[in-house]
This record gives sequence, C-alpha cells and structure tokens, in this order.
Amino acid sequence: MLRQWKINWNIALNNDSPVYKQIEKNIIIEISKGRLASGTPMPGSRELASHLKVNRNTVAKAYEQLVVKGWLQVKGKRGTFVADPLPVAITTNGNGHTKEQKAAFSFNIFGVEQLPFTITETNWQVRFDDGFPDPHLAPIQELNSTYKRIFNWKMRQKKMEFQNSNVYRPMQELFTNMLNQSRGFSLNSDSVVFIMGQQITMYMVARVLLKKGDAVVMGSPGNALAQHIFESCYAEVLPCATDEEGLDTEQLETICKGRKIKAVYLSPQGEYPTTATLSASRSAHLLKLANQHNFAVIESDYDHEYWYGEQPFIPLAANDTDGRVIYISAVSKMLPPFFLMGVVAGPPDFIRSLRILQGMIGQQGDIVLETAVEELIHEGTIPRYARKSINLYREKRDNAGSVLDNYLHRYATFTKPQSGLAYWIKFKEDTDIQKLLMQLQQKGIFIPNPNTLIYSDTTLPAIRIGFGSIDLRELEQGTKAIAEILKAQ
Repeated sequence: MLRQWKINWNIALNNDSPVYKQIEKNIIIEISKGRLASGTPMPGSRELASHLKVNRNTVAKAYEQLVVKGWLQVKGKRGTFVADPLPVAITTNGNGHTKEQKAAFSFNIFGVEQLPFTITETNWQVRFDDGFPDPHLAPIQELNSTYKRIFNWKMRQKKMEFQNSNVYRPMQELFTNMLNQSRGFSLNSDSVVFIMGQQITMYMVARVLLKKGDAVVMGSPGNALAQHIFESCYAEVLPCATDEEGLDTEQLETICKGRKIKAVYLSPQGEYPTTATLSASRSAHLLKLANQHNFAVIESDYDHEYWYGEQPFIPLAANDTDGRVIYISAVSKMLPPFFLMGVVAGPPDFIRSLRILQGMIGQQGDIVLETAVEELIHEGTIPRYARKSINLYREKRDNAGSVLDNYLHRYATFTKPQSGLAYWIKFKEDTDIQKLLMQLQQKGIFIPNPNTLIYSDTTLPAIRIGFGSIDLRELEQGTKAIAEILKAQ
C-alpha cells in the first residue's frame, strides 16, 4: 500500500525523456508543491514500480538520483524519506520553504488565525488556563465502560447508524428537563435546539440573527471570540463599559438613543473576562431597553454550573416574556471535555430557522456517546459527580483567593468570583503585561495572553487565570513568580 500518498502521474514510455527521469521530475514537483513534506516516507521501489507499471530498477535509479541531489535520504532499514532539510534551490524566498501561492479570487478574511489561544509545545513548570474545568473530576472511567458496552450491544444488534443533525431524542428530552429544573425555564422541543460544539453554536446563532451593517453591543472588556464571530457575520461591534455590577445599562441606553442596534451580547451570571455578575436592577433595565429599542439579547450562560452564591442566579431568559432573549449555553461542563454540546433556547420561530441551518451544515452526532451519557445521568453517576465537583471547585476558588491575596495584594486587585473558574486580576496602571508574560515564560510559566482572548477598546493592565484545572502547589508557584517579577520592577 502506498504510504498515505496518492500518485496521479502520466508516465510516457515512448517519450524522449527516460522513464526514471520522468519519475524523478514528478517527485520533485510533488515536493515543491508541498504535497511531500520533509520527513515523509516514500513508497518502496517495488511498490511504486507496481503502481506505475514500470520496472523496479527504473524506480530504484530515480530514487538514487534524488538521494544524490539531496531530495531524498535513506534511513537504514526504515526506508527512503523526503530529505530534511530540502535543497535550497527549490525555494523562491531563500528560507527553505516554497513560496506560498496566492488565491486568484477574493474571499473573507477573518480577524485572527487561532482562537481563543494556542499553547506552544514546551515543558511548562506551571500552565495556567483561562478557566477550564478539571477533566479528572469528570466520570471518565464510568463513561468509558458504558460507552464500550453500548457500542458492542449496538454492533451485535446491527443498530449502528449515521446520525442526522438532530440530537438523540431521549438525550434531547433529558437535557431540556435538566435546563427547566436548574435554570427556571419552561422549555419545550419547539423552543430549544442542541448543537454539537459550543463555539459553532455561537457562530450559528450569529449567522441566523445578523445581517450586514447590524450593530451588536458587548461589554468592554469582553469576549474576543464573540467579537470576531459577530464581525465575521459583517456586524459592527460597539463597546459598552462594565463594572462590578456587570454591563453598564445606563451607557447602553445612551448608545441606543444615538444608534439603532440589533443585539446586546453578555454573560450576566459571570461576565467574561471580569467575572462580574449583572445586578438585578440592571437585568430589569436591560430587558426594558430591549423592548423600548427593539433589540435582541444574546445571553451566554456557559458557566452556569459553577455558581457559588447563596441564592441561585436566574437567567435573563427565564424572565423573558416578550421573545427578546436568545439563550446560549453548554449542556454541561461537568461532563468529560470531549462531550461539548451547545444548547440554544429562544422564540420558536428563531429556533426553527436555526434548526434549518443546522441541517444544512449536516452535523453528525455520536449516538453511542449520547446514549452512554443519558444512562449515566439516569443512574445518578453524573449528578453525583456534579455535586462533588462544585464543592471541590468552591474550595479551589477560596484557596486560590488566599494565595493571590498573600502574594499580589501590593500589586493588584481582584474580587472573589461568584461564578466560573477564573480570577480577573487588575494590576497597577503602569504594569507592562506583555513584558510580565514574557518574563514568566522565561521561568517556564504560561499565562494566556489577554490580547488574544479579550475584546477591549482600551489597553488593560490585567490578566485572567483559571483555578479549576490547576493544583494549589502550581498556583502558588506561578503566583509567587508574578510577585517576584513585579517586585524587581
């Protein structure tokens, strides 16, 4: 079998050029195009000769010439590989790479290449994240064994099938009931849709809601991913201030008086990145403004399970009686990290259009995984883990607060979050955050760069660090390093 490489050559046996030279030329073309990258294993001479219907010695001669010229290299008994490095003669920019071919047509250019951020492959001593849950607190082993059992049963029953864009119906009903009970909703199948993947959920909502030229208001600082999604749908993003009570609805009212807006995006339970909770008075004011100025409210509630307040937080959507709120959330972040299902609730006519778009995209679910999760919920395994996890996260939050206060009280301010898995740390105005991050990396400590995560109309001397997936020792080591750097400055 050819080594993961489809060959579409026309070898002319009656050509003036010898066959081995034709093979040699075609391989060089494939390497130059980038189809055969450095280190790619080449098919054996017998294998390639059989595919091209030529003599094996002909292929062997072509390989020999390419090795001599530096295009290929032989690695003992492992075989023949594309050379690394490649001959500089194939490049047009002198750095060992072929020149990138430009598109001969226009297309949409998105604002950033990678969202929300990437972590380079380095042996970090401490690696903070943006507020992710600890995968070890999910029932991985139970789900693994249940998945295997259901998979084997379906194979024996010959019930394996492709899923359409709709989620497995018993799972859909189960999660709808969970939302009704935990978030104070009264949802039915007409007003809710489940979508595989949380980020694509946000994009699909924006795609259905927005048209070119629409204006969307969002908090500043806010979620850069949401900003880029709105802008990719040709909407204009307008910043609105946030403070310890969440989105400043007085400023929002001023914006509405001067500009027609289509939607307001926010995370009222725990605003991103500041973790501030929208006050009851501002919640009521926001819904009043939505009715007065005829705009939609996009409510992101992804961290709804991580709530530490004494009284439950009631989502805006639960109090929406006028069809103004589009509610977006994750089904559960307490579940294993590979089960990333988004949920959208809203007016039935909007949900219908969203469901049609979902069908056009053709999402395919994993019916075995969904059945396994359903079973673990019914038997109480996942609810039991969820109850245990929230207590552990509350303890982690409190311990993290003590560590931060111990080391950073002279250099920064922060508030213990009522929701979520991260702290928002604001440093003194003259703190150079990029320099701080660079010095931390030199010490083997990674903190997500706020420039890639946070939408803001001003430069912020602040960082956001998660406490959910990191242990106390690592958190203290990283926080101590921040304090040492700031003290030296």
